[in-house]
Amino acid sequence: MKPATLLGIALVLVPACRDSGVGAEAAVATFRNFQTALRAGDQTSCSQLLTEQSQAALTEIPWAQVREQKPLLILGARRVGMEWWVAIKDPNAGNRAGNFVVVPENGRLVVDLVASAQHAATTIVRDSTPRLEPRALSPKDLERAHQRELAEPPK
Repeated sequence: MKPATLLGIALVLVPACRDSGVGAEAAVATFRNFQTALRAGDQTSCSQLLTEQSQAALTEIPWAQVREQKPLLILGARRVGMEWWVAIKDPNAGNRAGNFVVVPENGRLVVDLVASAQHAATTIVRDSTPRLEPRALSPKDLERAHQRELAEPPK
């Protein structure tokens, strides 16, 4: 087959695959299984449902504390590039909204805690108000203030 023909077929099939709800359902099911294993304290199942890079985080999880918390409410998933963002609400934090990233790895969908944390760190909360927090002046700040005084004309 000619490359142009293959490209034409791909352009027809890719939107159809991307728009199907099957991928979103699979991403939600993957996250739901991860949350179930996490709440049960099943480290083996959790490990199988995480990316290879995210598996290192399992040693840091406070298992007893996780079991005591209410489960996250799963709202659905949407595709963002090659990832699925599973939207959640956390009833343990005043129903704060967030996303967990689910990605394909080695032919299956897994939760990517590293990408989820990076996304959470860059998310801007709409109703947050800026706060000024006092801090000590650095030597650079003091030097800048001194230079400004010197630059002002005498009174």
